[in-house]
Amino acid sequence: MNQKIYKEFYGYRPFQIIAVFPKSSKDDVDKLKSDLSAFTDMSKWNFFAMEKETIKKLHQNLKTKKILDTSLYSKQVYLLDKELNLRGRNQEGDDESQIMYGYNIESVAELNNKMEDDIKVLLYEYRAAFKNKNKADRKN
Repeated sequence: MNQKIYKEFYGYRPFQIIAVFPKSSKDDVDKLKSDLSAFTDMSKWNFFAMEKETIKKLHQNLKTKKILDTSLYSKQVYLLDKELNLRGRNQEGDDESQIMYGYNIESVAELNNKMEDDIKVLLYEYRAAFKNKNKADRKN
């Protein structure tokens, strides 16, 4: 995630990574942050310690079919836009059941081929909306 996604996009103003973890895992997360900061600018990594029930509710609100394990860990990472909408991609067909929400953090190919492309689409949408807003402002 750090190498394939974060380092590729952290220079874009709206981009950030948010990691949610149980309060009981604080020591492990502190070590992870320390390890990452040795070779990564951590300015857009945001870590939030939460109660277990809050994490479960947050995950349920994503309305994804993926489940958390007993330690509240998921192999999935999710792409949210500025309005906190979960972004998905059509896998194979037009059926709602074919929409892919989440990317397997353990799959370099999935992060590199799918998530990277989807982030590029999202950033393009932001850039296009900004340009259209500027054109409209100039006409007035």
